[in-house]
Amino acid sequence: ALLGASGSGKTTLLRMLAGFEQLSGGDVQLEGTSIAQQTPNQRPVNLMFQSYALFPHMSVRDNISYGLKMKGVKGDAVSKKVAEALDLVGLADKIDQMPHQLSGGQKQRLGIARALYYDADLIVFDEGTSSLDGISEKKIMDAIHGFSSQKTLIMIAHRLQTVQKCDKIFMMNNGSIVDSGTYQQLLKKKALLYLFLNFPMT
Repeated sequence: ALLGASGSGKTTLLRMLAGFEQLSGGDVQLEGTSIAQQTPNQRPVNLMFQSYALFPHMSVRDNISYGLKMKGVKGDAVSKKVAEALDLVGLADKIDQMPHQLSGGQKQRLGIARALYYDADLIVFDEGTSSLDGISEKKIMDAIHGFSSQKTLIMIAHRLQTVQKCDKIFMMNNGSIVDSGTYQQLLKKKALLYLFLNFPMT
């Protein structure tokens, strides 16, 4: 997870991982192989934007199945994965609706489901649960954690509690990583971090 105030550089870093920003130096490696020269569509990376980037002319079902079909999934396997994805985020009853018929939180859940089931090696969430209430956020994060046992996920967040199940959390400020650790390790530094970064940690 990447944690920090607005403007700390989190989204810029994610855009570099996905190939939407040019590097001024350094490298981006995935499993030991550089992907820095690859275009976004060449990278095995799926980025969920804050705006969700849903296809407005496609139903909930088609928003998820489109990416699966592009990956070569066919027939009944597509329907099965769509059903799994919507069940994961609690949208099974919205399968035939259009994005404009969904609430902000439902759109966000659809974006999460689509990102998870695109089957990329690296999945990146830019404020993936920002529109959800506390209870819904916990349910979705639990679902993501259960799904991600064989995936690498990077999540942006403003609240430490949101990413408490992440294996490692990096604190960012002014374009730099200023601290890192597990949830418990950073929680012990909570007062200092609050003073230093000046944003809510609960």
